[in-house]
Amino acid sequence: MRNGNIQLDILKKDFEALIQQERNKKFTSNKKSAINESMYDSAMSTESRAYTQGGSIVQEQYSLQKDVRAMFGRTGINTHSISEHPDFAHLDDDISIKYQYICPLFVDIIGSTSLSLKYDLEFIYTLKNAVIRTCIEVIRAFDGYVHRIMGDAVLGFFGSSNISKKQSSLDCLDASVMISLILEKIIQPWIAKQKVSFEDSLDFGFRIGCNFGDDHNVLWANYGFGNVGEISPTGFPIDLAAKIQGLAAKNKIMLGQDLLELINFPENFSEVKTKQKTDASGVKTTVRVPYVTPNYTNRDGQKINYLMRSLDIKKYIAGFPLSTSVKKSFCDFVIPNPAVTVSVKLGLPNGQSVDFYKNHQVIQKQSSIQINVRVLHDNTLLFPLTLSFEKLNQLGFNNEAELTSQEKLDEVVDHTIHLPQSSRNQQKFTVKNFERDCIFSGIHQVTCKITNKNGHLIFRDVVNVPID
Repeated sequence: MRNGNIQLDILKKDFEALIQQERNKKFTSNKKSAINESMYDSAMSTESRAYTQGGSIVQEQYSLQKDVRAMFGRTGINTHSISEHPDFAHLDDDISIKYQYICPLFVDIIGSTSLSLKYDLEFIYTLKNAVIRTCIEVIRAFDGYVHRIMGDAVLGFFGSSNISKKQSSLDCLDASVMISLILEKIIQPWIAKQKVSFEDSLDFGFRIGCNFGDDHNVLWANYGFGNVGEISPTGFPIDLAAKIQGLAAKNKIMLGQDLLELINFPENFSEVKTKQKTDASGVKTTVRVPYVTPNYTNRDGQKINYLMRSLDIKKYIAGFPLSTSVKKSFCDFVIPNPAVTVSVKLGLPNGQSVDFYKNHQVIQKQSSIQINVRVLHDNTLLFPLTLSFEKLNQLGFNNEAELTSQEKLDEVVDHTIHLPQSSRNQQKFTVKNFERDCIFSGIHQVTCKITNKNGHLIFRDVVNVPID
């Protein structure tokens, strides 16, 4: 340490080398795409944009947050400090209380205690702080509030009187996925590079828990004495965020029942937790654990089977607002092609049309979604091409009757794209679009895919459509 700043000279050098390596392997060097298309650049920018102050390299705050916000179409920055939720600042008088919903996100590093027995304290500090800073910046990037840092764990909250409950839940969910991607795909490989002896599969991991607590189930008040206290929420769904985080598998995200039901989360985006059980004869079997264990009992003596589900990150990430090249590194379902571009517009009930960042905002019912696919006239694509739009209304944990009564939940629309033969045709590309009304609550999907004349799949991308 020097003047209270962290010595990150070597750390900065290694981060920049890794960034350049990943850019050369996966992305163009175009500066504009460094934010919009490179997940690696965005994830690493916290350290790569370090600056010199008093001879010491220190991390520039907000750099990672700015990049993540840009990916999701958000402007400005979130400068709120720890435990600084404006809706509850007036509760420091020891007697006031307030009922208001909130979405908790709990992140914990696995195995951090044993690290002190294997590695020097400066390395452990650097590791933990990289993780904690990542969590802080990503939480704030999705307009969340960092409530507390507990050693190697971070508790954040999403939601306020100015944001809808479903939007806050979506923000909480998206933040958890972004944290997961950065920790597992960026931080973890970097750690292994710093310490040759570091066995990341054994020594490093994380667990994340997300949930939702409604207005009547969450009470905010000051715990302690005035300035020697903390304004915190109380409520069963809030307490369960830490519980389900502890029940998550390594490098997984666990979602609670209240969140699943609020946004009618798709069943096929999640998995039931399983564990190995050994009987008296030593035979092992896999058993499903669909509920939080052990069961809780309410005031009426009834056992509560509280649902929990492990997020299928690969399926969910397919609809994220990242380039297809980036998503391919996380999800094999996505197939990039430089000759194909997908853009999405949202038609609001008032007639206004705005850009839509996939999985960024909860859409009002009676809005419409328009997906435009642009295909360059490149004869190496082997025309004619078949472009298919596949719409799927997802069944979730809180379906509307109209959705469940439908005989067909999916729809497929095909277009044939020919390569123009006339040399006088100055158009360099063909555009096809798909537009549908937003009717049913939940996170629905439109898959865009293209096959060439030989029937080979040359492009596939997904648009997630969250509807109120």
